[in-house]
Amino acid sequence: PSLYSLQRVPTDVMKMFFDYTSTGDLLQLACTSVGHQRQVQSYLDKERSILLRQFFASSNLVEDFLSLFPKIKFVVAGSFVSRFVTDRTVSRDLDLYVDYGDVDNLVDALLELGYTRLVKEKDDDFTYNSIGILNVFPLVNKHIPGSPTIDVVACIMSPLHTILHFHSTQVSRLTCARTHN
Repeated sequence: PSLYSLQRVPTDVMKMFFDYTSTGDLLQLACTSVGHQRQVQSYLDKERSILLRQFFASSNLVEDFLSLFPKIKFVVAGSFVSRFVTDRTVSRDLDLYVDYGDVDNLVDALLELGYTRLVKEKDDDFTYNSIGILNVFPLVNKHIPGSPTIDVVACIMSPLHTILHFHSTQVSRLTCARTHN
């Protein structure tokens, strides 16, 4: 079917189509029309929320987490982003890079969302060895046993600069909450 006719496809069929389409192809489709842009954005927002549910006990807490982005400037990077972009499967952790001046605000907000600080054992090494990383604060959800951790990475430099320095991989490993805003 032509791209124009995709706007008239039933929602369940469109979801199936999107599920089997790579993120890169979805982004290209979004560039073809305002209607497709809205459909793709809606789909990716829902998929992101579904993936974030592994970190939070309810959908409301996912929304509360997403609402932190305009208040506290932080960036999501690492395996969560890679998995979202490549195969949309579960992730083992969520890396949140934040300027060191906002670390306390972000950690406090996550504590309110059901997280607790992970107690460091004497032999555990939670530090990332990279220019720009001051410290890493691992958190675990106290309401979801065995849930993946959230690592709050305190950055001396800008979070973006630190991520590009630390991961030294493609820029595609990086995303922010809602880049369309």
